[in-house]
Amino acid sequence: MPITKQTLSTTEIEDKLGIKRNRLKEWIPNIFKQGQKTPGRGKKYLFSRFDLCKILLFKALIEKGMSREEVTGRLIVFEPDRIKAIGKSIDGISFVACVTDSKGQFIDPTKGPSQLDVPGMMPPIPENEMHVWGNNKYYDLIVSSDWNGLMKGIREKDPLSYETDAVVIINFRKLRNMIDAALSS
Repeated sequence: MPITKQTLSTTEIEDKLGIKRNRLKEWIPNIFKQGQKTPGRGKKYLFSRFDLCKILLFKALIEKGMSREEVTGRLIVFEPDRIKAIGKSIDGISFVACVTDSKGQFIDPTKGPSQLDVPGMMPPIPENEMHVWGNNKYYDLIVSSDWNGLMKGIREKDPLSYETDAVVIINFRKLRNMIDAALSS
């Protein structure tokens, strides 16, 4: 089915993706940069396909038991320019993974390999941009176009060697297909 719309409103998100309007409004500050204007006129929000991907990824990670703060800290690196920097596109991502301790907390990046040595690891936020994001420095988001690539990225992050209790894996392709169906109807 071809995509016929470029954006969805909060009402359409509630109808087509099942996220209540008030819940979405609560989540907006957690999903988008501080001061980032979401597309739309006045108080009406309009969300692009990429915005919708972030919203559903936020929802999926919350449903896996992570707190809003923990998810927000991970999604700060999930931006188009950073995805492009690792040679991916939103359509080329099938899986997203987070490496966490038992409470969903961030694992210190000084323990284990450099971020740039891990396949699919989202690049960190430069220090000069941290004021936009606050103090959230969760750099353990791994993206991959296939299962083997994801497993390689997780292995190279070497979660078993330093306090990791869980790896949360999200089927991003499924989320993207839900969005494409919503934009097509």
